[in-house]
Amino acid sequence: LISEFFDITRMDFRTLGGNGEPIQLSILLEQLVDEFYPAFAGKDLTCRTDIASRLVVRGDPDKLARVFDNVLRNAVSYSVSGGQVDLEARVDGESVEIAVRNEGLEIPEKELTNIFQKFYRLDQARSTRTGGAGLGLAIAWQIMQAHRGSLSATSTVGQETTFTATFPAI
Repeated sequence: LISEFFDITRMDFRTLGGNGEPIQLSILLEQLVDEFYPAFAGKDLTCRTDIASRLVVRGDPDKLARVFDNVLRNAVSYSVSGGQVDLEARVDGESVEIAVRNEGLEIPEKELTNIFQKFYRLDQARSTRTGGAGLGLAIAWQIMQAHRGSLSATSTVGQETTFTATFPAI
């Protein structure tokens, strides 16, 4: 908790989009998925990827890795055992869009915007089970804003939750 709190208070969230270095997002995402293999296996999850080649954005590679680490960590934490996590990345017109989808508990529609606020927890059961502090998604959201991008979430009654990150393509 203390580490995440210091991260969010000292992180430089100046605008990075357009000012950062070109990043091969395809490679970054593939590496992160590989690093998550033990977490997927530990919960008997299947991870399916559909990552377009040569997705390039401008920004800070460490901060962007943090965004997708936080989103993938949530997908693992809130997935049903034996479920599937999907990661899709593609160019959509002038944007690069990355979607992480998991099968698990539904997030009520009225809560979807709150989950990006600092220290917000959906309920005590989730906090106890996952040990989160409610800062990971707030940090990810701020990093995406600094990259002139966005981070949003949708959740269906069929217990599927999708986090979508969108960046300007270069």
